[in-house]
Amino acid sequence: MLTWIDEAGFSFKYPEGTSIDYHPDDKKNYANITLVFPSNKTAQIIMTDNTNKNLDAWAGQNSALDTTLDERPAKKIFKDGQEIIACIDNDVLVTITGNDTSDIIKSWTFIYPTPTIIAKSTNANNDNGSILEEY
Repeated sequence: MLTWIDEAGFSFKYPEGTSIDYHPDDKKNYANITLVFPSNKTAQIIMTDNTNKNLDAWAGQNSALDTTLDERPAKKIFKDGQEIIACIDNDVLVTITGNDTSDIIKSWTFIYPTPTIIAKSTNANNDNGSILEEY
């Protein structure tokens, strides 16, 4: 298994030999990834601004199962022969659609940026030498 780490703030594992199109031309979504597995089954991952009141509103009239994605509440529906998992995280809707998404879902991790301490050395006009300031 290989690991995909996305700058949109998540990672997941996928089988070696998988073809990945991350749609660099898509300016609407935070992430839009199409995976074609060695078995020729596919999966689609989309992260976009959430416009739903909650996950029940996302599921609509579809019969939804409660589940989790990286320990966050999620819903699972089956539509057009595919499984769709949805999770709302920080006002972002994450959907994972496909026939064989179990490895992605089991290994999914949300990644949040950690603040970095920037050390900047400045020379003061005195005899004390350098001053180290942290921002």
